[in-house]
Amino acid sequence: MSLPRPLNEPGPVLTYLSKLSAVNSDLAEATIGAVRAIMQTPDGAILLDLLEKSTTLSVLPILSDDRALLARNAQALIPSDLRRITSDEHEQLLLAKAGAKRR
Repeated sequence: MSLPRPLNEPGPVLTYLSKLSAVNSDLAEATIGAVRAIMQTPDGAILLDLLEKSTTLSVLPILSDDRALLARNAQALIPSDLRRITSDEHEQLLLAKAGAKRR
């Protein structure tokens, strides 16, 4: 029996889009559409690869300030957020949360 994979908490991009959706849903939907369109191109794939590698493969000095580690962790969530938007996972999570709130 396989265990369910825990979902990452939303990163800065998804958090912003959730707040934007509450204020201006048309702009949020247009932004999501634009991200999807860009990420499905070869240039978008290169950009996503660059973001992932630049945040996951870079090393912080051992004596770095705690804020540097927090910033790096937030930066590392940006490619994850973009992948979730592109794969429609974000909408599925919002629908699941909306369904849970109605009950």
